[in-house]
Amino acid sequence: MHPSLQPSNLARLLPSLRQYANAAVSGSTEATMAIIEGVLKQPNPQKLPLVLPVIYAALDPAKISLYLNLIDGSTSPADFQRNGIVWQQSMEKTFVLRCLWDISQENSFPVDALIDLWPRAWAWIQLLDELGSLVPGSVPIQARYGVFVSAFRLFRGNREVDRLMKETPKVFDILGRAWSMSLNEDKWDDDERYTEAHRLGNLSDVSNLLSSWFRFQPWGSFAFEQLILGAGGTRTHLASLVVSQITVALPNPDTTATDSNILPLLGIVCFIAKGPEDDDDEEVNADHQDTVFRSALLSEGIIPALTIAIQALRDSKARMAAALMRSLLIALLELVDTFPRHQWLAQSLRAGLLNAILGCGSSKHVDEMGGFLYDLLSEMLPAASIYHSVLCAFRVSLAQVSHIDVEAELADPDLLESWEEVMNIVRPRLSLLNKYDGDLLAVPRACDNLQCDKLMPRRTCKVCGNCRSSYYCSRLCQKADWNAGHRHGCAALRERRRSQSYSSTSAKDKSFFRALMHHEYDSLREEIALNQILFMHRNPRSTQSFVSFGFVFGTCDVSVATVEHLTPSRNDEGRQSGDSHTSFSYEVSRAARSEGKIQLHSMEVLDRPGSWENAQAWVFPTRLSLNSGRSALISGLREIADSLPQGADLEIGDLEEYRERVRELIGEEVTH
Repeated sequence: MHPSLQPSNLARLLPSLRQYANAAVSGSTEATMAIIEGVLKQPNPQKLPLVLPVIYAALDPAKISLYLNLIDGSTSPADFQRNGIVWQQSMEKTFVLRCLWDISQENSFPVDALIDLWPRAWAWIQLLDELGSLVPGSVPIQARYGVFVSAFRLFRGNREVDRLMKETPKVFDILGRAWSMSLNEDKWDDDERYTEAHRLGNLSDVSNLLSSWFRFQPWGSFAFEQLILGAGGTRTHLASLVVSQITVALPNPDTTATDSNILPLLGIVCFIAKGPEDDDDEEVNADHQDTVFRSALLSEGIIPALTIAIQALRDSKARMAAALMRSLLIALLELVDTFPRHQWLAQSLRAGLLNAILGCGSSKHVDEMGGFLYDLLSEMLPAASIYHSVLCAFRVSLAQVSHIDVEAELADPDLLESWEEVMNIVRPRLSLLNKYDGDLLAVPRACDNLQCDKLMPRRTCKVCGNCRSSYYCSRLCQKADWNAGHRHGCAALRERRRSQSYSSTSAKDKSFFRALMHHEYDSLREEIALNQILFMHRNPRSTQSFVSFGFVFGTCDVSVATVEHLTPSRNDEGRQSGDSHTSFSYEVSRAARSEGKIQLHSMEVLDRPGSWENAQAWVFPTRLSLNSGRSALISGLREIADSLPQGADLEIGDLEEYRERVRELIGEEVTH
């Protein structure tokens, strides 16, 4: 036994307290409370360790059986109420555990004594945790778990005890439960003494332990699984705690970020982002990945929570604010860059992403954080600006920064240039969005029966109930198209529609895609025709082609390619299902048997990490009327292509002399 725990130390107490000493060591609850309260009221902190023998005796595991017998033998509800005998016993154990922490805060605690105290303290912590609310103490249940967490922090002060704690699985279970108790308002006790300050204090203690115990723990370890068990049992429960911790500490962009609400966040960084020291360690980073937990974080609202927290931290003078802000920014960018990326960008924009970018790119933070913003501004935001949902969110986020002088705020000229490039893409599309929302960009649908030329608003169409991808003006036309070939592709269309890549995009976004593509088609008719000439020149024997509208980098790049690109025999190794290698065999065969009535258009959309090779393809067959002048256009373009020098390696710039003739041919064509 450590010398500080010897009963002989009680002789050094004030005479007024010595009378309780022997009674306390002998097991008197009243004497234990009296002697501890008496010493705590003394102005001399050096006297605090003198009560350690009392605490050591009070936590004797041999008393557990007596305590349980007392609970089992109780016949009066009053025993469990305030000042009842069971209540007093529960209060005593909670009180002495708390007293250990109070003593340690005076820097006079003998750390080596923790080796002898740990087995006793742990035995009672387990028991009080198992009994839960059956034997309430005089403090709210959250505060009681706060005592447990404080005790864990104290015992970590001894390396040997810290090792023992890490080898005790239920420690992490209780830590998870304590974390949940501190955040779950439904479990708050009606006690005014448990204030928001106490809550943040408990969360700071939890954060400290999470940081020290789990920063380098691989996902799937027993410690993590035990933490998840205490948090509620699933990764969704754990993700909910992470998100709640952020929103409790920094609930809105105007929250003043101080040490008290920053400390609760430091320990959860390991759950949402890799540390800077791990940037180049792929093996360590892989160990910290858990796709189920990552998905749970996203579904629980981690994106808006991080976006708001970053804004709250931007002007903080707290010591750890800048480092935390950087870590949260890294986490935000990693999580946003997850399929389907447009959904997370829309959430972040609504929560103030543009304001967060300006904060991270200001002179105060740009040296540390500016580099992380370039991919966001140069790639992710432009590529997502074709989605109706993202543009609506842009409208909200732009309003939030309308009062800010962006040129004065962004300290890096390259960052400012990237910002302006994004705005040059987004502003015209916001004008298109307004027209679309006002039904000024509505694109009529043609009946998918190739023998019918009827055009109609989409809302009046009848859709195939199986694939929900083919539209008709009547049941008669639906039946005719079924017999003509739709029955051979209906099942494949249904499965593709249900795939993750396609089902993650809303009907509104898909509808806006079609309207945007038609807008770009009308705007780029000459460029498309020149590309068709170049395609005919390079592929003189090809009879089928499609026009590709590439939005991978935000702006629209048009090209013409052979339809074989739309009908791969199999996905390339390493590609994800549902990407640009998805087969559009049905659309290709239908266009082939349309006798020139259908022109295939493909939109290339990047909604996941990567570049062109990871793009998602959307094919929109464009219906041409029988008297559209399409044959004359194609014949005219081919005539130009045939006039070009055979075998010449030509580019679009080499066709400028034919632009006027192309313009004339286009004027004769009418498309729908």
